[in-house]
Amino acid sequence: MSKCLLCFDSAIARLINSLNLKDPKFTNSCYVNNKRYGIISSEVEKCLVLFKRDFFMKFGDQFKDQGESGVGESINSDALKMCFRLGIKRIFFCYEDGRVYFISPVKVAEIGHKRQTLAESKEVYSFSVNHLVNYAP
Repeated sequence: MSKCLLCFDSAIARLINSLNLKDPKFTNSCYVNNKRYGIISSEVEKCLVLFKRDFFMKFGDQFKDQGESGVGESINSDALKMCFRLGIKRIFFCYEDGRVYFISPVKVAEIGHKRQTLAESKEVYSFSVNHLVNYAP
């Protein structure tokens, strides 16, 4: 999935097409949080899909005192709670340049650094991109 993705709809469509090369078949269940996230599902698995422009570039600076470096990723704590409530197994991060990675909600809860965002005062979990698994169909 290396082509440029221009919007969330194209990211979800390409991910579903890619996942459907294998069984079981995925469908687009719904969008949530003002279309910031999508939930796709098959008979055996539900996944959360996020469309991102880029990584959390200031991750290493912000968590240097906790031994972190490099870039990271973040997910809103409400979205993470929703993952557990709905039984979501994987969180996919689809980037504008076509890269796709995933991680389990359990892993995010284990390794994520909980923090408050400055602009929106929302609680998020941030973690190093080293914990993401590259999705290459």
